[in-house]
Order: sequence, then structure tokens, then C-alpha cells
Amino acid sequence: MGRMNGLQTAGLLATSCIVLAACGGGQLQAGSADYPDGKGMRTLPAAPPAQQLDWMVQRFSDANGNEYAVNFSEAVLALDIARPDSHQKKLDGLLTTLYPDMRSAVNAAQGSGTELLPSVDMIDVYQKYTDDRVLAALELEVSRGDIVYPGGKQQWLADLYTALPAGEDADAMRARAFVATAFNLGGGSLQLDPKLAALSARMKQQFERDRIASTVIGFYSQSDSLSAIFRRDRFLQGVAGAGRPGWFDAPDDAGQLALMQQIDNALSGSMALRDAYNDFNALQAIVTNPAAPGDLNDLAAPTPAGIAVFPHSRSLEEQLFTGAPPGSQPMELLKDALLSGEVDLQPQPDSGWYAHQQYALETLLLPERAEEFAKLDIAPAYLSRLETAFESTITQRRETQSKNLAAGELASAPMMQDVPVLRLEPAPTVYLRTARAYRFLYGRLSELPAAQAGNEQLDWLLAEVSAAARRYLALHLLSCADIGHASGCDAAELEVIEGLATDSISADELELCMLAGDPRFSPAQQLAIAALADEAQDWLAFARANDQQHAAFMSYDPRVCVPAAQFSGQALNWGVIGVRLLLLETDFSTLPKVVGGDLRYQQMVDSRYGRSQRFLLPVYEYAAFNTAEPISREQFRQWCDQSRSKEEFMLVAQAYGGVVGKSWLEQWGMWIIILICVGLFRDKLFPGIFGPKKDEPADGDKPSGDAPAAG
Repeated sequence: MGRMNGLQTAGLLATSCIVLAACGGGQLQAGSADYPDGKGMRTLPAAPPAQQLDWMVQRFSDANGNEYAVNFSEAVLALDIARPDSHQKKLDGLLTTLYPDMRSAVNAAQGSGTELLPSVDMIDVYQKYTDDRVLAALELEVSRGDIVYPGGKQQWLADLYTALPAGEDADAMRARAFVATAFNLGGGSLQLDPKLAALSARMKQQFERDRIASTVIGFYSQSDSLSAIFRRDRFLQGVAGAGRPGWFDAPDDAGQLALMQQIDNALSGSMALRDAYNDFNALQAIVTNPAAPGDLNDLAAPTPAGIAVFPHSRSLEEQLFTGAPPGSQPMELLKDALLSGEVDLQPQPDSGWYAHQQYALETLLLPERAEEFAKLDIAPAYLSRLETAFESTITQRRETQSKNLAAGELASAPMMQDVPVLRLEPAPTVYLRTARAYRFLYGRLSELPAAQAGNEQLDWLLAEVSAAARRYLALHLLSCADIGHASGCDAAELEVIEGLATDSISADELELCMLAGDPRFSPAQQLAIAALADEAQDWLAFARANDQQHAAFMSYDPRVCVPAAQFSGQALNWGVIGVRLLLLETDFSTLPKVVGGDLRYQQMVDSRYGRSQRFLLPVYEYAAFNTAEPISREQFRQWCDQSRSKEEFMLVAQAYGGVVGKSWLEQWGMWIIILICVGLFRDKLFPGIFGPKKDEPADGDKPSGDAPAAG
């Protein structure tokens, strides 16, 4: 009997495992099927010939000490993503593992026998680390400091509440309740009379019922103060007069707009409140983008988009995704629109920092628009890798700005190197545009009155932004030097850089930096170029060595997700689920040329630079997935921690959040297991109901004692 029970239990466990596997789509595999192979990728247009530049030379010496010069200006570097050879099992294991951060990926690559190359994604972690810190500090200063209004936005709301008319008028009461709710969501505590408190509670409940708007996401979930800022500002982004119920506790659009009119009237009674209101909106337009719907200044002629106290910022994503057919994938819509030329990422005159950051990423998706396109021979698999980099990095930019964006709807001449040497992934245009995006933010923030008056927190912000602009300009110069491409920066961008160690640059080191011979620049500026390239090389060395003091960003967790659009109450998310390694293969498809055409030295160049080189490239792993509602960073990272690959993550996301909020397993799996249990233990659970066991005949079947007749 005990053996029978053991068999039944084993059968139950085995059957349950089968059910779980069936619900999850099969056994989880650690390997990823998403290794770029270039299949189905578009064909790039033919690249123009590389420009011949006489000054783009580097001097080498042969074994006898004889020097000769090699011109790299017309050399073209081929880029491809390779798969490891069948015997390289350790390397194959590295390429199919998902890591939580760049430091873990770099540590794993050590000892592999393949050199690691700093990638666009690895450098992007520094940008994400910087952006989150800068924007978090700015949010706290705007909320509680005096960068715009004494006491910050919280004090502005308190003063606005005091300026609103008292009395029992329904519109006036709704306006007071609305402002009080925003103040309390921001961490304040206004004491309200019972009627007003009940009205405020209803508004808060209506707001929290909209999970897309009220769920705290991004870096805002990492502290109570930032969470309060997120919820307060999202509440104040509520749109009135657009045919939606919102959280105004008003019967119709007219009632919503009447509430807005009460607030606008109060602002009109105080120049200080009105000026601060306009300054708050102007600052958001700088940091993110100008407003999408109208603000209180547009109440006289509201548009169908409606009116908000502090409107969310416009974005290309919202423009594209709003009204898209059900089932559309936001990232595919964005890429298709950019590839077809329907839209582009070129910032407009009134664009904010977010638009400039997006523009910096354009050439990852459209490498033919990069200044260095003629210098690179891009294979289909590498084009696929660039496309994934675009998906991942644009996700990082959007996640940082998530609150303000709506879901759419050198010494002596060296011996010649054996192989082409890259010091970072070649993307000079991305690095230069990112530097200019930071310089844009620096310029606009430094124009604020608080910067002129002296503000300690703002001074720190400006220093961080300036350092980031300098670093990306240095990376641009180093990347140009790697591929023998003339820099895209101008003299004015070099002039604003302070504190360069140009005195330590020797004449020999200056000659080794090919860019320093650019005749467009003065001798002092050529020294600055060499010094900046040295800075970039040193910084990348710290990053590759996982130096805690100089490269703390390497441990920064890049795993984030952000809603890009919504459909039927569900969030359509973009996510970076971790870091993986790719195998980059480089060689010269057009070789460098020896100056003067010396055949003997040209044969040396052809022989040594004609061989390929492989690097390990740490990159983001991107995933698009749906959830019933937005999820916080912490919850998303718990899902990532349970996943060793993209395939596993998609199963985890489906099991927890799923396309319809609950997975098939969550809805039916338990019932199936219960039915299996009932089937296995029916006679113990319900004795006599289903008849006797098979080895116990019924009473009518028991032998009567009379043997059957023979034959």
C-alpha cells in the first residue's frame, strides 16, 4: 500500500511538472536564440569613397629603425558579428549568458583569451548613471529648493492653495481639493474640512485607479521623496477638456475646464505665482521637451488636446503611437517611421534635452547618416547589432524622462601593429551628438536666474553636465583617430574645455595623434585634441579595469523598463534586461596606404593589416513585453534576476505579467493540478462514490462457490 501511495505521489509530481512546462512553453534554456546573424536586415546604400587627407598619417619604423608613414584616411574598416568556433566552448558560454551589469560582463570576459572592446552600450551606462543622478538632483531642488520659487514647487502649491477663493461654490471647491491633493501627494499635509477632505480623497482615488499614470517608475521609485514628486507631478499632468474623465471629480469637460479657470484666476492675482508657473513649465521644456497639450495660458482657446496645469512633454513616440492599430509594436512603429523617412530625430528650434539625446542615437539605426559611414564596411550581422543598440539606448533615455513623457496612447615611432587597433566601438557621430546634447543642457541651465545668483545644487549639476560633455567629446576624438576619420567638432567646442593637460603633450605624442595634424585647428587646439584623446583612453582603461574610484558607473544596474504605449489598459513596455557579450570581428576592407607608394613597405602594410581581429563587445539585451500595468524598477529587476537569457525573461514576464495580465498557468494551472489530485486520490477522498477499486470485486461479482461447468 505504501508503495502504491509513493507511486501515486511520484505520478502527481511528474504530471505537475509536465503541466508547468506546458504552461511555460517548454523547458527553460540558458542559451539565447537572439544572437545577431543579419538575416532579414535591410541593405545599406553604397557608401561614398573615403576622403583622402594628406595629414591623416602615422609614422612607423621597421626592424632596422627606418621610418615610413602610413596614410589611414582612405582605409575602410569592416565590422561583423562572428560566432565562436565549435571548439571554443568557454567563449560560447560567455556569449549565451545574461549578466546584471557591465562590471559582471567585463569580469567574465577576463581570461577568455579575447580582448574586450568598450562598446557604445558600455559607455552608455556612464550616460545613464550621470543622467539619473543629474535629473534626480534637479527634481529634488525644483521640488524643495529655490531654483525656481522659494521653497520649491511644494511651497508654490501651498501658496496657490491660499490664493484660491474659499466658499461652497462647486468649481472653487474642486480647485482647492485638486491643489490640496497634489500638495499632499508631494509629501505635504494640508488640513482640510470634512467636505474638502472627502472631495480630495475621491480625486486621489480616481488618480490611483489609472495605473498607467499613477504607478511610480524609473529612478523615482528608489526613494520616498522622488516617489512623492513623481505622483504629484503626474497628478498635475491630468488633462481637462479632452473628453476623458480624469481625476477632477467633475461631471463633464465644462466642469473640468471650470476647475482650471479657478486656478488660472488665482495665478492672475499674483505675479510671483504666475511667473513661477511659467518658469516651472519652461524648465521642463528645457530638460525634456515643450508641452504636448495646452497649459493654463491657453485656457482662452483650448484645443481638443485639452489643458493641464503642468502638461506632459511632447515626444515623437507619443505622436507615432497614438491611434496606432491594436497589436502594433511601438518599437517597430518607431523604427519603420525613421527608416522610411516619415519622421526624423532632428531637433526643432524649441526642442529640449530629450530630443537632442534621441538625435544622438539616430546613426545607430541609420548608420548611412553618420559622418564616418564612408570609413566603415558594415556587415548585416553588425547592422543588426546596431539596431539592437538603438532599441536599448533609446529605452534608457525614455526611462530617465519617464515622469514627463506620456505613453502614446604616444612617444617615438612604434613598430607597426599586427592588426587594426580599436580602443572603443567606432561610433564618432553618436559620441559627438551626445556631447552636444549635454552642452545644450549646460547652456540652458546656466541661463537660469538661480545660476546667475549662485545656487550650490545647480552649480553641482552644471559641473556634472559639463564633465559629461567633455568626456563624450574626448570619446568622439579617440574614435575618429581609431578609424582615421576627420573630427566633426569645431574650434569653438574645443575652446570651452578648461584644465587640459596640454603641457604634458610632447612633440612625438602630438605626431602620433593623427587628428592633431588637422589644418583646420590652431597649434593650441591641436594640443587640446591630443590631450582629450589621451583623457578618453585613460578613462576607458579605468573602465576596462573595473576601477572603483574612476569608473563607479560600471556597477550601475542598467536593467530598466518603461511604458512606450498603452492599449486597453495594458502597458506596452521597452526593457533592457541585462548585458551580454557579442564577438566583434574587424578587418580592413580597404587597406591603409604607404605615403610615397614604397612597394616594400606597402607589402608589410597589406600583410599585417590584412588580418582580422576579434573583440568581445559588452552590449545591452533589449526586450519588448506587455504587462497589465506599469512595473517599478525593483519588480522588473526581480524578473531579470530569475532569467539567464532573453527567452527565460519572456517566460517569466508572461508568467507574472503576461499579455493579458495573467499567464495561462496562473489562470488554469492550479485547477488542472487539483483535478489531477482528485483523479489520483479519488477513492481516499470520496470512498464509495466512484465504486470499488479494481482489485476489489463488487458484491454481485463475488464467486458463489459453484464452479462453472467445464467446457
